[in-house]
Amino acid sequence: MNKLNLGAGADAKQGYVNLDINAGKDIDVVHDLNAFPYPFKDNEFDEILAYSILEHVDDLMKTMDELYRILKPGGKLDIIVPHYNGPIAWGNPTHVRTFTYESFLFFTKGFSQEKYSKHTFSHGKVALRFGKGIQVWNWVIEAFANLFPRVYENSFLSVFPALGIRAVLTK
Repeated sequence: MNKLNLGAGADAKQGYVNLDINAGKDIDVVHDLNAFPYPFKDNEFDEILAYSILEHVDDLMKTMDELYRILKPGGKLDIIVPHYNGPIAWGNPTHVRTFTYESFLFFTKGFSQEKYSKHTFSHGKVALRFGKGIQVWNWVIEAFANLFPRVYENSFLSVFPALGIRAVLTK
């Protein structure tokens, strides 16, 4: 399997092509994700990790199109981003956007009549992620929020902030 780890930084992974904007000991490819096209062939990767990186890109639509281009048919794009009401959403001055439960579903077939990018993924799975630790109530809130994400995001329950979102999109 050919796998890509975007924005690897200090979290370079064995068995992956590790890409980052900055050169480093374990970085295989130095590239700015705001520069198109990416230095990869069409349909090159079986899996792409985009952990804590898409909130930093200038043009999400172009980025998603480019990730689609380099992902093989049937390949998985695994994404982790901050949720809009989480404590780290806007705390980092390099974040240019935040996300809701539905943000990545707009890039999947059948979710919306509107087309936001050139390509749509065949399907996607999304989960809200809460910091649980000793905050026992977050276990219950997370379960409820993932069963009824619209209710969670549009009700008083959002006072219990989700830390992030994990989306897995399949080409």
